[in-house]
Amino acid sequence: MILGLDISTTSTGLLLLSPTGNVIFAEAIVPDPGRKKKLTVIERGIIIAQRIAQIVQARDPDRIVIEDYGFASQSLAPQAEVKGIVLAVLHQMGRKWVLVSPNALKKFAGGKQKEDVRLEVYKRWGFEHASNDVVDAYVLARIGSGLQYGTTKLTQPQQAVVAKIKESL
Repeated sequence: MILGLDISTTSTGLLLLSPTGNVIFAEAIVPDPGRKKKLTVIERGIIIAQRIAQIVQARDPDRIVIEDYGFASQSLAPQAEVKGIVLAVLHQMGRKWVLVSPNALKKFAGGKQKEDVRLEVYKRWGFEHASNDVVDAYVLARIGSGLQYGTTKLTQPQQAVVAKIKESL
């Protein structure tokens, strides 16, 4: 089982994919829906990390794949704080993870722009979700599946993404 994570300060996409490619569980973790008091970035990170830890403990995925930082992002510092908390918790749990660049995610999905990913995922795999973060987590889980279980059913560009990630491991 592969866990894909698209970590963000406002909504984190989490998706578990079976070895056969079926979605086992999908969730958008939204740390402060409807709260009267706005949460700090650290509070958001703790809530997100705690939920991810619950899923990891309960489901024990074979591989965890996380979208790496988007360095063009205007919100890199808060994103880094939240992701750092999550990575620290995973480290404390003795878990390893693979980071995938936003460009590799788009290439694997078949999209050229961030906006293309949702449509390409639906066309390729028939998966859709209300949250873009969960859709990205789906692609990350698919990449993890290629890393963990092999690339025989992947397109040439998808195989290239997996091969490049394997080189860096």
